[in-house]
Amino acid sequence: MKVALPLSLENLTEATEPNLDGMCVCWDDLGTGVGSRVGLSEGAEAAQPFRPELKPVDAYAAALLDNIDISR
Repeated sequence: MKVALPLSLENLTEATEPNLDGMCVCWDDLGTGVGSRVGLSEGAEAAQPFRPELKPVDAYAAALLDNIDISR
């Protein structure tokens, strides 16, 4: 389990500070480290990999992001 901080488009494009109130508990099978950027699955979808067991997770680290390219 890791603590993740979801970033908005504004955070990514304008280098604004993220809202720390948005932190969530994230299940990590990918071996991410501090500062890694991941694609998150949130809500009920986050617990789907564990069915039929119930797991108390807010989000699931679904992908490691090597590069983020945002074109406007």
